[in-house]
Parts: sequence; C-alpha cells; structure tokens
Amino acid sequence: MSKRQKINLKTDLPATRSEFEAKVDRVAELQIQLQTAIAARDQAKEAVIAEREPAIKALESEIKRESTLCAAYAHTHWDELSPNGTRSGETPMATYSFRKGNPTLAKVGKVKEEVLAEQLHDAGRDEYLVLKYELNKERLKKAVQAKVEWALQLFKITQKDGFEIQAKAKK
Repeated sequence: MSKRQKINLKTDLPATRSEFEAKVDRVAELQIQLQTAIAARDQAKEAVIAEREPAIKALESEIKRESTLCAAYAHTHWDELSPNGTRSGETPMATYSFRKGNPTLAKVGKVKEEVLAEQLHDAGRDEYLVLKYELNKERLKKAVQAKVEWALQLFKITQKDGFEIQAKAKK
C-alpha cells in the first residue's frame, strides 16, 4: 500500500491559475488510471471466481450432504459414539459435538409481535414492553425551515459544501 502523503497548504498550494488547472487535470488523469486499474482488477477477480466457483459449490454441497448424514447418525447413535456421556467425540481428523446455541425467545404460534405487545399491555405487563422514541427528522427539518421558534432553539439546518473533480469521459 502507498503511504499517505502529508499536505502542506503553505508550500504545496498552487500559486497560479495555470498551476491549479494543471493539478485538476492531474487529478482527472489519476481518476482515469484508478478506474482502469479497478476495472482490470474486477475483471481478473471475476475470471478467478468463474474458474473456481464450480469446484467450490461442489465442495460446499458435498460438505452439507455428508454433515447432514453424520448429524442424523449421531442423533440415533449418540450412546455408542459417546459412551461416557460427554457431548463431543473425535476422529483422527476432526472433532464432532452437539453444541447448545444461545437461548432465544420464540413466539408460540404465528401471532404477530404487535398483537403480543398489545396483549401484554392489556394484561398490565408493561414491564415486558419497551417504548422507543425517535426523532421525526423530516418534520423537524420542515419546522426549522418554517422558522418555528421552539424548533430553532433545538435544531439547525446544516449543509456541507465539498469540492470535487470529475474526469471527463474520453471521446
């Protein structure tokens, strides 16, 4: 990777318009070189992916198939695979185990969360509910633009102005 170059605005600043325009043109040349390099990299990446993807997909498919068969066997033969009651075992090349995942809350049935929240509220179980407040930024922006006094005390409209250089497409 290239090192980041330090900029000294006192010594590196263009002194004349022609120096400024030369630097702008240099930036445009660099942008074109960058776009060309990115396109070449992406093309090479796509070629490697196209070449290797079938083998990768085949391996993933075989791994999934074999793992599914092993899991099914392990479920029905765990006493044989782990006679001492542990939750794991090993072969010369691998370890295998049943791992408990993190406990997660799941709904009973196909009831929507909104309905469950309403049922909890109606039952007086508000300690199991969370009330979230969010800023309605569009309405607040309109209030500031309309010069609403309380809104002006809390918010302001900002807009950044950035300098940019765009390379022209070659004809």
